[in-house]
Amino acid sequence: MVVVAIIAILSAIAVPNYISWLPKYRLSTSARDILSDLEYARGTAIKNNAHVVFEFDAANDTYNAWVDNGALGNKNNWNQDVDEGTIRSRQMPADVDISAVSFPNDRVRFNGNGFPETEPDPPAALGGGTITLTNDMGTRFVELRIGGKARIQ
Repeated sequence: MVVVAIIAILSAIAVPNYISWLPKYRLSTSARDILSDLEYARGTAIKNNAHVVFEFDAANDTYNAWVDNGALGNKNNWNQDVDEGTIRSRQMPADVDISAVSFPNDRVRFNGNGFPETEPDPPAALGGGTITLTNDMGTRFVELRIGGKARIQ
């Protein structure tokens, strides 16, 4: 009976701390997921010597990436055509919001050299930007630099 009481006391102390820790964990994990997926998209662009578009939907807290190599004549048009499969797609956790994206039209694409391009009309301009994630526990920024490297701030 004493063991049960000790377990109950420890649980009463640990559970509230665990619950308050979860939102911060989800925010950090979401930032790391975006960082990882940006790096994957960049690597795919270099490996295939092709354009890879990374598009954010801040209203629905989602993003999607695809190789923009349309075999039906729609190559490098910044739109996901029926013949272009998704390489990464993710929905943010319910308590994490994509609150801001600094790329024009909320998208960026990596060229075959791994550099980010931010203008949807040719000639594409090289450039980076920032994705802002927020929840009740704070804010995280995922910065994509002009050289193609991403980092979390």
